[in-house]
Amino acid sequence: METNKTDFTRFQELKKNKKTFYRLLIYAVTTAILIYLILSSIKQNHDAPSVEIKQFEVESE
Repeated sequence: METNKTDFTRFQELKKNKKTFYRLLIYAVTTAILIYLILSSIKQNHDAPSVEIKQFEVESE
């Protein structure tokens, strides 16, 4: 009976470790996606042509 108890506790520990592993994996993937999106948006803003504001003077008669 003792071996079954230890096997069960080992199984529970493995299950818990698997849960935390998958949770960490999900966190890592989401942070990587967020970092990629932020860097790509910064690059797009950097590569975008600069818009110059031109002021026209109107000559009044």
